[in-house]
Amino acid sequence: MLKGLIHTGLVTKDLESSISFFKKAFDCKIIFKEKNICKEIESITGIKNQKCSLAQLSVPTTGHLIELLQFHGFESNKILDPNIPLRPGQGHIAFLVENFDLWVEKLTALKAKIIGQVTKFPEGRAVYFLEPNGIFIEISESQIPKRKNE
Repeated sequence: MLKGLIHTGLVTKDLESSISFFKKAFDCKIIFKEKNICKEIESITGIKNQKCSLAQLSVPTTGHLIELLQFHGFESNKILDPNIPLRPGQGHIAFLVENFDLWVEKLTALKAKIIGQVTKFPEGRAVYFLEPNGIFIEISESQIPKRKNE
């Protein structure tokens, strides 16, 4: 039996900067934070000397947690930063918003970059952003598509 959704985990290049972004953009609050976790991260990733700093943030009005993770010890200069959330293993978090245009302005002012274009669906507009540290975010006017399943 499924008991519930625990959190959405998002990998970032800079934990502190991403915490600041989510606090300013979405009024998230830190509920847990730890730096340089080693033993457990080595175990769960299977990578020797892998460390991780992480923070769990509560998202107001949702009861949902965002877990921001910054990994240490496996960095590579050969890994290119992705510019769109299409590769296997990538993800994004979507926020339902009112006053869509004001949210676009707010996230842009916080240095998030629009990916593609604001797109109008039958249910409302949506857009992807790339947060300054590599996290993909979507804002949307509509939570659930009203289209028929095929």
